Amino acid sequence: SNTGSLNLANATITYPVSNQGSITLGSGLTFTQLFSNQGTLEATSGTTIFQMGLEQNAGLLWLRGGNIGGNVSLNGGALRGNGSIFGNLSIGNATIAPGNSPGMLNISGNLNLTSSSTTAIEIASDVAGTGYDQINVSGTANLNGTLTVSALNGYVPPAGRAYRIMTYSAKTGDFVTKRLLPNQTDRQSPTAIDLVSATTTTLATINEPVVSQNTATVISSLNKITFDESGSLVIVLSEPIKDTSKEKKLDEQLAACP
Repeated sequence: SNTGSLNLANATITYPVSNQGSITLGSGLTFTQLFSNQGTLEATSGTTIFQMGLEQNAGLLWLRGGNIGGNVSLNGGALRGNGSIFGNLSIGNATIAPGNSPGMLNISGNLNLTSSSTTAIEIASDVAGTGYDQINVSGTANLNGTLTVSALNGYVPPAGRAYRIMTYSAKTGDFVTKRLLPNQTDRQSPTAIDLVSATTTTLATINEPVVSQNTATVISSLNKITFDESGSLVIVLSEPIKDTSKEKKLDEQLAACP
């Protein structure tokens, strides 16, 4: 058990390790038994091998130039940084936040997100890995939990701009809660998730209130029904709608007068 600060490299550790302090991982490291992290674990170079897996119940797993070899399970705390996990990654009551604002994480196996997981994405420009966060999954992305998107340094995504925040070979499920930027939607395909900023265009201005309940009158006034890039319904009217049913009743009453 470690409660202090350690710098490890070029060694094979053959006993279980419980970290409650700070450990920096250099190149040439192999852990043959289960590694449990509740402190800060920084991978700075090479690929550290966890033959029996890496389990985190609290604290931080930080990829700062190094990679992880083996299955990783986060039941608490956070994963951040740039680098690769050569194995499966499971996120429980924890946060996956690529980069050092922003950055890219690569997962060679499957990504398993639970209902209590949080996927945090930052956007500062339109370049993946340096301008906005991206997660690349070689296997299946099993989606769940919360997706949270934030803009850095006051950045406002241009209308119509798409940000590919995740790629995968296959996916199941979806994020249950989506906290996106204003006017932003997520667009999912069989191999990727894009965040798209809606394009807003004024197609027509109606200067008179729409007061009709006469379906035929409404239909005759429709010029076009379409969808914008965000998937919102757009209805264009060729002329203002008036309630002709009321006008007809008035004409009938006037005609009946002596």
